[in-house]
Amino acid sequence: MLPTLRTVDDLTPEAVTSLMQAHFPGTDIATATATTVHQGTSTHVHLDLTYAGDRPAGAPDRVFVKTQLTTVDDLPEGFTEALGDGGTAVSMLLA
Repeated sequence: MLPTLRTVDDLTPEAVTSLMQAHFPGTDIATATATTVHQGTSTHVHLDLTYAGDRPAGAPDRVFVKTQLTTVDDLPEGFTEALGDGGTAVSMLLA
């Protein structure tokens, strides 16, 4: 089950590990440090990653996360439904 992400603080090593498992089985993230956060109608976060143990082949040291986090609650009425299921949508670019 994928984690529910509501704030940047929810992008824990455990949450990022869970998100990356589908692409990099055996991934175990030790740290996920937010280096850049941009808040708009969606939240953009760059995370620098370190791995516990061996890093799976091809796994990145940095990822870009785009999600609605808490911004969905700040939008005018009507936008919430248009943006998804209340702030739980998330996309991650493995760069």
